[in-house]
Amino acid sequence: METPEQELEALKSWWNENGRTLVLGIAIGLGGVFGWTWWQNHLRAQAEEASLVYQKLTEDVTADRHDSVRTQAAAIIKTYPKSGYAALAAMLAAKSAFEEKDFNEAKRQLQWIIENSDKSSFRDVARIRLARILVQEDKLDEAMTVVEAVEEEAFGASANELRGDILITKGDREGAREAYLKVLASNTISGPTRSRVQMKLDDLGNSHAENVPS
Repeated sequence: METPEQELEALKSWWNENGRTLVLGIAIGLGGVFGWTWWQNHLRAQAEEASLVYQKLTEDVTADRHDSVRTQAAAIIKTYPKSGYAALAAMLAAKSAFEEKDFNEAKRQLQWIIENSDKSSFRDVARIRLARILVQEDKLDEAMTVVEAVEEEAFGASANELRGDILITKGDREGAREAYLKVLASNTISGPTRSRVQMKLDDLGNSHAENVPS
């Protein structure tokens, strides 16, 4: 059995060999805890700041202050590029640019969302809106490429309606008919959407319209 003096010497020896490593481990552990807390607080503060700027942006959109919309959106995208607010800001900036008939700027904002947003729903909304602008510009092949990239089933009806619009413009009536029928087969579309697409189908002389679910 070791004496108290021997135990003390053993403890000193162990400390000389392991003490620094132990202190470093504790420091790293505490640093991780406090670092994580700091990071969470930082993210929360950023979200609150982005929310305030985004609120100002929505007010500018409502008031048709297009120059301010562009400035505010650019600030959000630059400062909070990884937040959901960045994609929403780009969406509003695209809307504002479209209303001013600045289609290139609208397309640029929508393309930014497609390339940078980590939310597939945001990307798909941007694709649908971008494709509509491209159809308006008669860039049908480019519009079709964008539509074909839609990811989520929730946007399938919108994508198929656009696909039908593109195909009928290109003279592919049968392809358009098939696309419109897929829209009408969806049980998630609204009443106005169903009526609009049914009218497009009727204009094609579709003989199976009566078999489409209502």
